[in-house]
Amino acid sequence: MTVARAAMAAIVAIVFIASMAAAETTQGDQQMKIETNGVVYNVAIYGSRKKEAVVLMHGWMGTSHSWRKLAPLLADDWFVIVPDMRGYGGTDKPEDGYDAVNLATDIRGILGHLGKSRSHIVGHDMGALVTLAFAGTYPEETISLTYLDEPLVGYNLDQFTVYREENYGGYWHFGFNTAPGLPELLLKGTGVRGLDRAPDACAKSGCRDSRGSADLCRQSAR
Repeated sequence: MTVARAAMAAIVAIVFIASMAAAETTQGDQQMKIETNGVVYNVAIYGSRKKEAVVLMHGWMGTSHSWRKLAPLLADDWFVIVPDMRGYGGTDKPEDGYDAVNLATDIRGILGHLGKSRSHIVGHDMGALVTLAFAGTYPEETISLTYLDEPLVGYNLDQFTVYREENYGGYWHFGFNTAPGLPELLLKGTGVRGLDRAPDACAKSGCRDSRGSADLCRQSAR
């Protein structure tokens, strides 16, 4: 990796740590819809198209909003592309197509639409898995890869993505966000209706204080 690429990776990592958030879609200098691989993506772009491209991919339960503070800082030196990933934010939410290689194909289509044949690829959390798939599938189109806050496939990813006694409580969000209907219930501001489910969910995560979990649900519903 050249000095310039290493410097970019360091800048991305340092500023990213100070700027993380996740919720709604970000606006960017320009907001656009790009159709690729059968899906319409919501994409925010920053900076001049004459510069090298940088794609910023958010993680699980995030959106392009996660990068809202970092992207403008990078725009002085790069053309910054920030998509809502397939299934998130303002992007289409089909029932399938969420494997990393297919997501990498999505990103390649976005780059092609914007006239870019090569790019720096940056990913956080599960977005990092897509950066790895992109670089592995399209190495000649990858200028650099920045892999943030995600265990490595084939090395230790399996240790962090299975339920074990050591993870109880720490990975509560895995179970929470995959429990049918429960996230929607709470996010709509009606979480008190889910209090009767809290003790069981809490017990499975290693917590034994059902009263404490109910209080947490009430606070989250406000």
